[in-house]
Amino acid sequence: MYENMLNFQRFKTHILQRLQAFSIKHGQFPDTNLTINIDFLALLPLLKGQDTSLQDTPLLPTIYWQNKEKTKNLASFGAIEELDHIPTAIDDAFYLGGLAFQQQGEQWPDFPAMYFIRPLLLFQETNQQLQLTCHFNGKNSVEKSIAAVQLLQPPQPLLPFINQQLKRQDSPSKQQWATLVDLAIEYKALLPKVVLSRETELYFKVPLNTWDIMGLWQDANPNSFHYVLQLTPQSCFISCSPERLFSRHGRDVTTEALAGTVNRGRNSREDNLLLQSLLHDKKIDRENYLVQEFIIANLKQL
Repeated sequence: MYENMLNFQRFKTHILQRLQAFSIKHGQFPDTNLTINIDFLALLPLLKGQDTSLQDTPLLPTIYWQNKEKTKNLASFGAIEELDHIPTAIDDAFYLGGLAFQQQGEQWPDFPAMYFIRPLLLFQETNQQLQLTCHFNGKNSVEKSIAAVQLLQPPQPLLPFINQQLKRQDSPSKQQWATLVDLAIEYKALLPKVVLSRETELYFKVPLNTWDIMGLWQDANPNSFHYVLQLTPQSCFISCSPERLFSRHGRDVTTEALAGTVNRGRNSREDNLLLQSLLHDKKIDRENYLVQEFIIANLKQL
């Protein structure tokens, strides 16, 4: 433990020295980024080690993202820009953020309908190579980046989850859900597709650690995108999804149409049987067709 803390202190000292040298060359308000190659550092334990309980800490907002191919991990601390619209990245600018699936109606109080940031500090792991980028736009000072680096605490190991659940509340309830299913069946001739969802609230005896849960989710859902968005000390948004909305490289756009699920089997033989049932299920085939047609119709507008 002592050796790990000593190594982390050396890491911080190296980053601070690079920032100070960068400031001598580019001034206190640079308009170009500083990128530093660093030794491997596991990002989830690094995120867990930070204290984001203070409202005005420069380490907030904090964002984590991992692609489903596991070739890229991102962890960002702080922001030099906060936007309520989709940004246009110019030169070496880089933005993280997202928008609500449904932007009409009441939103969660801590999460805007649309939110993007240009991070203050960005750790980026690509194919097991790690870089730290300190972002600058001519308006934020090197001192702000130095203050954030000085606040960084050593990584903390992820711990297994101990379920101390007190209460569970579902909305709609099981009876209300059954009523909605009956309604959907009654009007199925008029509705091409129905998606029924519910909200579940879980209450626990002890506070949950965001990063322990994310580590668990990565193990349980290995073929998914994983991300955490923490804007305030009180709340964070954690998610994993197998779906890629889209990615663009030049003139090539890649997207996916996914619908339908099936349980995993107890062995590879059962997995294969379930796979075949999934591929030949008329209902799921219809769902995939509807999703695909919806995507194509929207892309044609472009």
